[in-house]
Amino acid sequence: MTKIQSWFFSNDDKKEHVRALDGLRGIAVLMVLLSHTSNNFIYFQPSLAFNGIGKGGVYLFFVLSAYLLDRQISMALMSGTADSFFWKRYFMRRFLRIFPILIIALMIYWGLTQLHIPTVINNGRDVIMHLFLLDGQGVFWSVPVEFKYYILSPFILILCHAWLKWNLKHILIFFLCLSTFALAADFYFHFNKINTIKFLPVFLAGTYLAIYDVKIKSTPFIEKWSSIIGITGCVALFNCLLVNPNYVGNWLGVDNSNNGRKILILYVLLCVIMLFAALRQKGIFRRFLEMKFLRFTGIISFSVYLFHMPVIYFMNVGLINIPAGLQIYFFFGVTFLLSTITFLLIERPVSRIRISREKFTPKTVR
Repeated sequence: MTKIQSWFFSNDDKKEHVRALDGLRGIAVLMVLLSHTSNNFIYFQPSLAFNGIGKGGVYLFFVLSAYLLDRQISMALMSGTADSFFWKRYFMRRFLRIFPILIIALMIYWGLTQLHIPTVINNGRDVIMHLFLLDGQGVFWSVPVEFKYYILSPFILILCHAWLKWNLKHILIFFLCLSTFALAADFYFHFNKINTIKFLPVFLAGTYLAIYDVKIKSTPFIEKWSSIIGITGCVALFNCLLVNPNYVGNWLGVDNSNNGRKILILYVLLCVIMLFAALRQKGIFRRFLEMKFLRFTGIISFSVYLFHMPVIYFMNVGLINIPAGLQIYFFFGVTFLLSTITFLLIERPVSRIRISREKFTPKTVR
């Protein structure tokens, strides 16, 4: 591995790291980018419009985040290593993962507004409201939703540990009950878009896969049907990328503009299939997700997610005249350049901050 590669693929040497999940995260953020460019009439080809698939990309982010974090928590609870140091490190890393880059993003959005390039952050009050997770305009809506699940999921997993004793069947029933409650509560109370309960079924899907993956490494059935699992993953990916949710909403008889619950459930199923295939299938689907470009995109995905809209805002103002056929390439080029810089200058250094157990453990006074 070269030095430059080590800047982005430093986790490749870790035994537990699944490279395909980097690629799956890359797919998720590309879905968001393609949706937002289509919404702003920026296309590779006008016939290739991806309006509406961005929500599916964010749901895939939610499932992946729940899986990756709750797998660590599940393993710690099962092995008895979930002590006070573990929880302090967990919450510190979650804070550092979100807030440093979020602060920079909010300041950039606000700065653009002051330069008469309209964004969703109009004043200092908007910055404070978003920083304290009390608002979520534009792409920022997913940040409070996800961060609040970071706080909620440990309590759910502690219940699975202490009450359900990691029984997969009982946990599945418990999660289905929680999901039904969340959907019913949203139906009656019409939660706002930054309420985590509204998206609880999405997160619980990732959490259940995390527990399943820790408990059951492999089975003869999975080994036998590996190729079918891979094909199913490809079909799920195709549906996420190319099936316009507005058409699906009409077919299901729901209003997609109001985030129809049937569409949410459909996306949960597709995301679960893709994640399961990425974890358990070793054929073409997994090799596709392990492509360097997809993995690179996934690794810098949070920066890409936060900073792609300022590029669109700048393009919409029309300060420079970009031919229609080149706009999509300008967008991707500038977005990836900015995101790579913010990843290297902010995300990567912050992610390397560690606390040692020796410093955390108080010394005994003699």
